[in-house]
Amino acid sequence: MADGEQCLSDDELARRARDGDMDGFEQIVRRYEGRLLRFLPLRTLSRQDAEDMAQATFVRAYRHLALYDPARPFSPWLFTIARRLAVSHRRAERIHEELPRDIVDPADPRRALEAEEDGQAVWLAARRMVSEDQFTALWLRYAEALPVRDIARIMGKTQVHVKVLLHRGRRALARPRRAGRRD
Repeated sequence: MADGEQCLSDDELARRARDGDMDGFEQIVRRYEGRLLRFLPLRTLSRQDAEDMAQATFVRAYRHLALYDPARPFSPWLFTIARRLAVSHRRAERIHEELPRDIVDPADPRRALEAEEDGQAVWLAARRMVSEDQFTALWLRYAEALPVRDIARIMGKTQVHVKVLLHRGRRALARPRRAGRRD
């Protein structure tokens, strides 16, 4: 890969991949794999399911690159695909209240736990305390640092609705709750 390719925007890489440049798409995968693998495990029961969904996200994105609108940012388009796959997976498995069991990388669990334990615990607690939509909005805003307009695109909601979800999610996390209770 040429040094200049490292500086290409996601949108330019997506355009190149759409035109048949596999190196462009491989660079997209490298840029987003970690982000998807942080987003998806909190929506599935296992790390393996999250890895499978991340791979499925990239496959679906590649197959549908012709539908990508380069006038819009690439990351919301990709996260929309991932979110929809996670929702479909959840529906298919009839998973509603269970928590992820094997989020830790089995290759080096001690190291992974040390690096992610605090942050993961916060997100797992949040997952139990807020609705699915609130959790998704909070994750995309604070873990992925996406702007409200991009979150709205990913979730298929208005920006006002996303702001309401964020407000209610933050409010729910700020107040003391009884175990197991969820709005």
